[in-house]
Amino acid sequence: MGLLRLKLRLFLTFFLIALANFAGAQSIEVGPKDALVIGIAMVRDGNVQGAIAIADALIERNSGDFSALLLRTDAALVAQQNGDAIAFGARAFAAARTDGQRTQSACLVAFAHTRLENFTRAQLWLRRAAQYAPDDATKAVVAKDFRTVRERNPWSSSLRFGIFPRSNINNGSTAEIYYLPGLDFPLTLQPSSRALSRFEISGGFSSQYRLHLDDVSATFLTATGSFIDYRLSNTSAALVPDIDGSDYATSALDFGITHRRILADGFGPTTFTLKFGRNWSGKALALSDTYLTTQYIDARIAQSVPLGDRDTLSFSAARQRAEEFDDDSSRFDFKTTLGASWVHVRDNQDRFTFGVTGTRKTSAAADSDYTSLKYRIGYDFAEPILNTRFGISADYEERSFDESFYVAGPRNDTNVGVTLPMQFPELAFYGFEPVVNLEARRNRSNPDLFDRDYQSIGFDLRSSF
Repeated sequence: MGLLRLKLRLFLTFFLIALANFAGAQSIEVGPKDALVIGIAMVRDGNVQGAIAIADALIERNSGDFSALLLRTDAALVAQQNGDAIAFGARAFAAARTDGQRTQSACLVAFAHTRLENFTRAQLWLRRAAQYAPDDATKAVVAKDFRTVRERNPWSSSLRFGIFPRSNINNGSTAEIYYLPGLDFPLTLQPSSRALSRFEISGGFSSQYRLHLDDVSATFLTATGSFIDYRLSNTSAALVPDIDGSDYATSALDFGITHRRILADGFGPTTFTLKFGRNWSGKALALSDTYLTTQYIDARIAQSVPLGDRDTLSFSAARQRAEEFDDDSSRFDFKTTLGASWVHVRDNQDRFTFGVTGTRKTSAAADSDYTSLKYRIGYDFAEPILNTRFGISADYEERSFDESFYVAGPRNDTNVGVTLPMQFPELAFYGFEPVVNLEARRNRSNPDLFDRDYQSIGFDLRSSF
């Protein structure tokens, strides 16, 4: 539409205003910039319909006019026309030429979605706003809005996917020979029981829905799922030509309910969790021509106790009943776990963690029946170093087996691991920051058959909000 037609549209918009100030109807001619200024003033003064008429005229003249689209979005919000605000805000986002314009329009669309209680879509638009925030101050405001919307959203979901190199995908031994009780000659370990390397392909999801929320309690339904598949290296494939990497694949699915309640003043919420799940393992892991399935029920309780502003103690207890079965047989395992941890936040906001976990597992299989004690220590740096956030953790575990098929007398395992996570804020994408985890782990056992070495590089995305 040409400028003349725009003037005619604006003449109709201002006609009543002109009657109040002039003796007769007089033509008013304004250009697009002046019309925009008048429209903004109308929104401020509460004349929403006049602002909408001006914005519509400007948009009809130029459908990609960002300022007109933003005015139309703002006017729709004031008029409680949230559907229109979403539509015109999305068009403004598409027409934006600068990061500031994209952030501004995305925030308005998120606000309209929040009004309609479309909280998940509001969060997606706020992540767009954060991606294009022109400065740290604006990004901090968007992050605060995101957290506010997330608290109102009863749904919470996340996805993950990765491809990682692994030095030991099959939990294979470092030994080449082993001895059985009563035999005075060694046995050669099959290639499929040796450590095999290559790539792990994994993915998963987690989701929860809030059923109830009040001042002292909250209840959630939860669901999680995951899969892990493998691709063998050329060297490993040559060692086990009859086995494919997918034979070591695993998958899992569980559903549960979680209830959190503040039981006493000065204590953190007490968390009660009940889960029902099933795991599927590949044929090579099951050491048979069928797939091994495990179904389980897991119940746990956890309690945190703040000790001032910088220290927190946490305690947990869990009990799991699992049934492993294939086409021919089944067995039940029971596991009880007790844990305690201490978190201390230093003056510079660095975080120190120390934890202890004790486990007792009973099983009909001797080499799955054990008692263990595990210690963990960790340190997370609050401030980035060379634009990278670092942390480091180490753990030490001792497992004791009263008996073993592979050794006369008790079996004892010692497991040591070190993990170095690195988070890269400067590479954030839509509010997600990439995280690289370097891990090395070693297991030593009095039968060498259970000696294990692991090295891996993991990749993940972590929300910065």
